[in-house]
Amino acid sequence: MNGYVIIGDNGEEFGPATADEIRNWISDRRVDAHTLIRLEETQEWKRASEWPEFARSLSAFLVAQQAHSGQPASAPTYAPRANKLAITGLVLGILSMFTCCCPILPIPGLACSVTALIQIREKPSLYSGKGAAITGLALSLISLGLFVFLQLSGASVGGFFDGLIGGLIPL
Repeated sequence: MNGYVIIGDNGEEFGPATADEIRNWISDRRVDAHTLIRLEETQEWKRASEWPEFARSLSAFLVAQQAHSGQPASAPTYAPRANKLAITGLVLGILSMFTCCCPILPIPGLACSVTALIQIREKPSLYSGKGAAITGLALSLISLGLFVFLQLSGASVGGFFDGLIGGLIPL
């Protein structure tokens, strides 16, 4: 028997559930036309309105909603939410630019940004923030590259500042 998996409002996956359970969730307003659903054996997500087995339940819900409110029913709007890892990667990338002599921030910045890009690619209707993830990735890579360059060239921050100050203030 094929089970269904849904993505709830909180972004968590629920299931497997039977088609009857999904229909009950529709009548309980836990699932709407924009809820993402997939068969448990597949990775392809589709909105509930794209599944023929749920079309009648969704239509009945919209008709009941229209009759109750006295106004035409409209499908609820759904906007992808910002991926928290993308935002974290961006913040770590920005902070890593100020500490390019230390690889503590760029490495987690890279990890967060890459993970966010993977999540956004896999579930584009659920997550946004691709630009933030790419920017965080780029800043973390630049910072890490500067760190590697400074290490390979034998430069140290202290020596850099000593040379800078020594060149500005002759002794």
